[in-house]
Amino acid sequence: MNLAEREQKLNDAGFSQKEIADWKKEKIQKLNGAGFNNQEILEAFGTTNNNKKVYQDYFSDIKKQIINEYETEEIVSPDDEMLYQSKIQEGDPLTLKEVVVGKQFDGDAILKRGYGKTLYDMTTRLAKGEGLSEELLNPEPEDYTWFEGLLERGTTIGLELPIYGLSFLGGNLAGGPIPGAVAAGAIPGAARATIVKGLEQQSYGEPVTILKNFLQEGLKEGAKQGLTFAATAIAPQLRVGGTKLADKYITRVASQLTAFEGVGAVLNQQLPTLKEFSYSAVLFGGLGAVQPRKTMEDRTKKIFIDTGKKPNQVFNEAITNKRILEDVASRSYIRDYAKLLERKTPEKKIKEPDKIFKDELANKAAENIVLKPRVEPLTVSRLKEMGSTVKRKSIIEGIDNKYPILETMRKAKVNTKTGIEKLNLYEQARIMEGMPNRAAYFIEYNTLNAKTLGDKGLGLKEITKDIVKEGKNKTQLFETYLSNRRAIELNNRGIETGFNIETAKQFTNKYKKTFEAKAKQTDKYQRELLEYARDGGFITKEAFTAMTEANKNYVTFARELIQDGKPVVAEGSVNPFKPIKGAKLRVYPPLEQMVKNTNTIVNAVERNKVKINFVDLVEKTKKKDPNSFPFINKVNPKTTKKPKEDLMTVRRDGKLETWDVGKDIKTAFTTLDQQGSNMLYNYLGAPARTLRAGAILIPDFAVPNFFRDTMQASFLNKVGFIPIQDSLIGAFNIITKGNRKKTMEMYKKYVKSGGMQSTLLAVDKPNIFDGKVYDILSKGPVRNSNRGMLAPFRALTQLSEEMTRFRIFEKTYKRAIEKGLTEKQAMERGGFEARNLLDYAKRGSLGNNINRLVPFWNARVQGLTRLYEAFRDTPARTTAMIGAYVAIPTIGFYMLNYDDADYRDEPEWLKQNYYYFKINDKPYRFPKPFEVGTFVSSVIEKSLDWVRTNEPQEWSRFAKQFFINNAKGFYPIPTSVRPLMENFANYSIFRDAPVVPKSLDKNLSNKFYYTEYTSETIKLFSEIVNGIVGDDSFLAMKPIHAENVFRSWTGGLGRYALDILDYALIKAKIIDDPIKPTDTLSKIPVIRAFDVRDVPGYSSTALTRFFEELEPIEKAFNDIDLLKKTGQIEELEKVLKTAPYDKKFMMTYKKSIKELDKSIRQIYNTKELADGTKLTPDEKRELIDNQYRLMINFAKQALNSLDKMKDK
Repeated sequence: MNLAEREQKLNDAGFSQKEIADWKKEKIQKLNGAGFNNQEILEAFGTTNNNKKVYQDYFSDIKKQIINEYETEEIVSPDDEMLYQSKIQEGDPLTLKEVVVGKQFDGDAILKRGYGKTLYDMTTRLAKGEGLSEELLNPEPEDYTWFEGLLERGTTIGLELPIYGLSFLGGNLAGGPIPGAVAAGAIPGAARATIVKGLEQQSYGEPVTILKNFLQEGLKEGAKQGLTFAATAIAPQLRVGGTKLADKYITRVASQLTAFEGVGAVLNQQLPTLKEFSYSAVLFGGLGAVQPRKTMEDRTKKIFIDTGKKPNQVFNEAITNKRILEDVASRSYIRDYAKLLERKTPEKKIKEPDKIFKDELANKAAENIVLKPRVEPLTVSRLKEMGSTVKRKSIIEGIDNKYPILETMRKAKVNTKTGIEKLNLYEQARIMEGMPNRAAYFIEYNTLNAKTLGDKGLGLKEITKDIVKEGKNKTQLFETYLSNRRAIELNNRGIETGFNIETAKQFTNKYKKTFEAKAKQTDKYQRELLEYARDGGFITKEAFTAMTEANKNYVTFARELIQDGKPVVAEGSVNPFKPIKGAKLRVYPPLEQMVKNTNTIVNAVERNKVKINFVDLVEKTKKKDPNSFPFINKVNPKTTKKPKEDLMTVRRDGKLETWDVGKDIKTAFTTLDQQGSNMLYNYLGAPARTLRAGAILIPDFAVPNFFRDTMQASFLNKVGFIPIQDSLIGAFNIITKGNRKKTMEMYKKYVKSGGMQSTLLAVDKPNIFDGKVYDILSKGPVRNSNRGMLAPFRALTQLSEEMTRFRIFEKTYKRAIEKGLTEKQAMERGGFEARNLLDYAKRGSLGNNINRLVPFWNARVQGLTRLYEAFRDTPARTTAMIGAYVAIPTIGFYMLNYDDADYRDEPEWLKQNYYYFKINDKPYRFPKPFEVGTFVSSVIEKSLDWVRTNEPQEWSRFAKQFFINNAKGFYPIPTSVRPLMENFANYSIFRDAPVVPKSLDKNLSNKFYYTEYTSETIKLFSEIVNGIVGDDSFLAMKPIHAENVFRSWTGGLGRYALDILDYALIKAKIIDDPIKPTDTLSKIPVIRAFDVRDVPGYSSTALTRFFEELEPIEKAFNDIDLLKKTGQIEELEKVLKTAPYDKKFMMTYKKSIKELDKSIRQIYNTKELADGTKLTPDEKRELIDNQYRLMINFAKQALNSLDKMKDK
């Protein structure tokens, strides 16, 4: 493959033009360094002498266009002219001056940009060490008009003319005009390149190497510029038809321009843009005067009216089509646009003018005047249209990137509300996220029939299990056998493999008896994988036959890449359908490639099926209504001018088709495992990933999650579901499936159904094939995903998330079979309903990126969306189920707690998310279902409070707080920065309380900012850091702040880790045993999830509200003290008039609470009393809780007094 082909491959693979240019630059530098000349380098990139005609034709054709351009009346580019015309048609005409130089012409800025690019300014900056200027770093402003750009270039060239003149004079004296032209270009060009390189080095903090820059950059650029100027000087002397080009001014300018831009294009390997061309044209034409004519302007306007072709489009097409150029120059119509003549711009019907005057004569006189405002009025239909656009964009970006498929179905008048029936197109697109598990089925269980999903042959795990059992060495020996066996086959076909064929023959003969039987089974496995691609329409029957007949012993030869003499690790999979060309590089182990190929092929086949169904729906609809879907069309990829991001390829019976579908629809067919890797997202998203793992990989999550899922399943599915009972059946079936054949068969159907990969656990692991091949083949891809130290926690969480989904699958599958669906249709319907309980793989384009930074953002979005869909599709059933499983329990718990003082003291976040109850006077909590439970139950509870107490203001306060608290879940604040922001603001977003309790003294050393709940490990860590940086340093940390960051980034797992470290440090006597008060929360993980502290402490509702009410009162009296000290009598008198003296009692209560807080800290730090009696943890707990109760009572007393004042 030559470099031109590699460049095309990079382009096809989606690399940006900058990335390709950087790669190309690097290659050219290496080839130059190796001694290759420019011609050889051009040939390596596919540019040979054969390409000369391309450039000749290009500049020959463009010459006529230059002449035509000079015959226009004004110096305006085609794009600017179209802007002018479009503004007239929109009823918002700009003057030609505004189109040419914009509404606000900033001449100073243009002069500054022009001067900033001159050799004078660059030389000055280099001498002062200032680096690159803004003019060189920044691109043209977005609102820059063509004429402003021309002025900028004219400024630069005009200021540098003396340099070009002096350079020309020296060359002319030495050898005449042609050497003078070479010198005029070479000297300034070499100087500019040398200086710019030096400025770059200054900007990047590198040493400036003038000589090296001149030798590497200056000489090369000087040669280019010298050749360009020489060609420009020679061009007018050339003869055409016996006449010098210089004899006519227009042709002289055209020939100079053609030579100038043409040589530059060849040397730089790119054609100039039209804008650059027009700049050069005017700059050369400015050396003389030309009488303008309007012929070409009128002709191009007529072409636009007749055909819709803009002047710049005609100009582009004329470059490659001489007949168009000839017609533009000599005819009033274009032969190649004959078919477009039928679509003339329809004449707008002039509607009867509105009568706006009482005087009829005045109305008649005003008939030809537009007196209405030019801005389109906001009519009801216009508002609906705007609302629809905003709604659509919000859904695609925030909720569901597959929404365009659903939208297409609705436009095609297809029913999108389904029951227990075959999946519709949108649902098929949704289960694509579960196809990695269908690929895993090939490996873990059996190969599949693409049409029925029935089992076909042995899976790769079964084939290799006897070998894998004997260890990695035996597995690698088997892979060596497969590779050498394949090398012999390719060698017989005359294809280079890099293997020593004699050695390969000896080796395969030696181990044939050991491995040949298994090798034949892998041959069969790969043949059946290709059959899946053939039967799925991804490859043709002919291609299948050719592949299988020529590759009896096929294994993929994915080769090691070498860069700078070192092997480069390559991830992903090679194209399994790419023809082999042969090479000598080493190959990767074949079993690894078999696993990757399985995933690649199965996913590609299934994705292609959905795409085919989509374009079939479009074609079917177009046949019924030719005006439907005007923007979705089949195109020729070689000739279409549509951007690549709008084009979607499909394979119909193996034959490639390209469709212009638009970016939104193309994106709709991507899956989570295809999302690109972004270094910034990976870096900033790391804390979000660790928090998500830390929050869900603990029993505290698994058990409550089970209850939430089972409650929601009661109304979020299409079959009857009994909460708790059905979920427990699902759990039992998953746990015992290995011992029960029928259950195992049902679970295998679930794996291949597309229902998996929909859980929270799968969000950060969309690709289940990224493990080591030995582990995958020994455990299977599905089970191998649960590996490492956290495997038991992952398994428990997976069970809690899948037990309900698996039971939904079972019940739906059986119902579908009863209704007459085929086996495949029933499995896929069951899989969709299982994942649709709450599909975390469903996400918006922007929402997916937010979720990578904010751990549970998409979970909240999908929860609310799913609730909305349930009410929309089955309102009666959803309402009835919510009434039975949410409303009734809520009323029951309310009756238990409404007069419980302890319950009223609990923080709001606990009341909204949990049901509260007591057993033997010990408080516990039970999780409410997500979204529906928190919303419905909270509304019921507060409404009952309103009825019971007749205090509507409390309901209003709740509604406000409820909205704010729930809105917090949608704050797109990255987890990486959130705890840092909280520490700075001293406000915890989740707890709605200060990070550092307000009861703590604010004049402490950093190391003393902790509470009784602060980890001993964190306190020790903070003490060490502060000892290094100094307690007063900006880098010094408060223990309570450090723990907030750690817990915010690690969740529940982080809490467990700190508990273990605290225990270890105390046992190792690294820190003294603080004899902590007994923690009233259970240490047993599962029980802890339901536990509630006996006394809420600092998070008490009463204490939180007390300090909220105190803050403005305290500020007022602080202001008074300051004004007294500074003697500001007049201001003091004003403040005293509004001072809250009647509320000053709050500050007395604050002192009492502060004293109690100090006593809590003393109790916490005390190990023994004055008489030598040691305090036990239980005794400490009782003493501290008593102090908390007193604090809460003081807060309540103060608030009661305050409320009575407000009532008066």
